[in-house]
Amino acid sequence: QMEAKAAANGTPFTGILISPSSHDSGTPGTVRSLYGEFNSLIYNGLALSSTSPGGNRGGTVALFGPDPQLNDPKLVGIASRYKYRLPIYGLGDTIYYSSVPIVQKQR
Repeated sequence: QMEAKAAANGTPFTGILISPSSHDSGTPGTVRSLYGEFNSLIYNGLALSSTSPGGNRGGTVALFGPDPQLNDPKLVGIASRYKYRLPIYGLGDTIYYSSVPIVQKQR
């Protein structure tokens, strides 16, 4: 619905930001009922964070990713359109999901 409304107004968007206000808003059941199809985006970051060996080395388990082999059809949903991720803070606390590959400029 958000994508359709944005496109109808000539302002399509290419990304979704998931922050702690999403995954910290209650029990998994509460989060699931609040966020519906966004759950795969919300819990993907937590899965990466929970399976990280520490530091900034990244998690070892993701719920989905840009590699089609990794994607479970039951979890993909909206994640198939926003499959590129950029951790903004921590591994799973704040993540930007983009519909296009993310290019970071060198400083």
